Amino acid sequence: MNVDFYIFGTPSGYKQYPAGGKSTLFQNFSPKGKGNAQLTISREGLLVYYIYHRFIPLGKNNSYIGFCLVFNNCYCKKTQELFDIFELAYQETALRGELLHFEDNGSMSFVVNEFGEKEIEIAYIKKFFQSEIDKLKDDFAPILPSFRVGYGSNILSIKQGNDYIETAIEQYDEVVITNGTKKASALEQIQKKYTQLYKEKKELDGEYAKLLRQKKQYRAIFFLCLLLIACGIGLFIFNDNLKSRDSMIHGLTDDLWEKRETIDSLSQQNIYLTSEQEKLKNTNSNMSEQLRKIKEQKEDLIRYSDSLYREYTLLEEEKERVERSYKEYSRPENCYTLYKVIAEEAYCYTKCGDNYNKQNCVYRYNQLVRVYIVTDGYGLTLGGYVKMSDLKR
Repeated sequence: MNVDFYIFGTPSGYKQYPAGGKSTLFQNFSPKGKGNAQLTISREGLLVYYIYHRFIPLGKNNSYIGFCLVFNNCYCKKTQELFDIFELAYQETALRGELLHFEDNGSMSFVVNEFGEKEIEIAYIKKFFQSEIDKLKDDFAPILPSFRVGYGSNILSIKQGNDYIETAIEQYDEVVITNGTKKASALEQIQKKYTQLYKEKKELDGEYAKLLRQKKQYRAIFFLCLLLIACGIGLFIFNDNLKSRDSMIHGLTDDLWEKRETIDSLSQQNIYLTSEQEKLKNTNSNMSEQLRKIKEQKEDLIRYSDSLYREYTLLEEEKERVERSYKEYSRPENCYTLYKVIAEEAYCYTKCGDNYNKQNCVYRYNQLVRVYIVTDGYGLTLGGYVKMSDLKR
């Protein structure tokens, strides 16, 4: 079955491929209902236009991508099945990543500025439509003279059924069909899960950083405890010195008994030293009690540190699980940005430490390059690092 195919949308303002006189027909629409897609069936003489608009979350109300099929002197009696073909074509386009791709936060964006940059991909989409429509060739019927002309437009839901929609096509020049009550597609469910996992990953990264800061703080407390223990040991040594001095005092007392003429003064000195000794003994007793409490605090801190380390290990395992889930729902082919070479020759470099060494690998002018990571003014490609000043997105 012969059919004309158009693709259009807003990658950077309104764009259309192939260019033609129907851009006004594709652009002159407004969203009907709460759905994320709608199909407009428009009759102009014997030509029937099936115009599919798919709204995508790019942060603008008018962001969309669309497909149009043009039939001559025939229309499809199974509009529900044809709507599903348009939906499948959108999902296939998003998953292949040549025109659209997923961002890290789960949103979708255009890869190209002009649809003409991807003629091979557009040919693939057209072939997909041709193959699916051939399966419905027995469900097409000619435009009859009884079809009414000049009766405006009508808005229907896809759930109203093929018979109701077919009657509306016969009675109105334009029929707009919305999918506001359709269940979310597998692609939309994946995109929602992708966004949820991205948020969970960000939250776990914050918890991980917080735990690392706590770990550093408790390490400082641990070293402080060691310092206090060292001070306690010093006090024990000081106490031994005090005992040695006490022995010396007793020896001097014996000498005082031998020297009667100085006994009074030495007795006073002995009383004074004895008083000081008692004070030091009390101080020693207090320090011993403090040391015992410090040891208990040390044991409590060690137990608390072990508990924090176990929590840290569990968070590490949870982080790895989320990262595995994150990678499972991520597609490698969607994790790059497409650039065009604007220099005559863009050399590839290898990175060694902070230095970049030139290789023999060269990208030529206007060649398309996939850039996976940008760092230090260089972009990582399949051939190596390339200066970003030689590229244009």
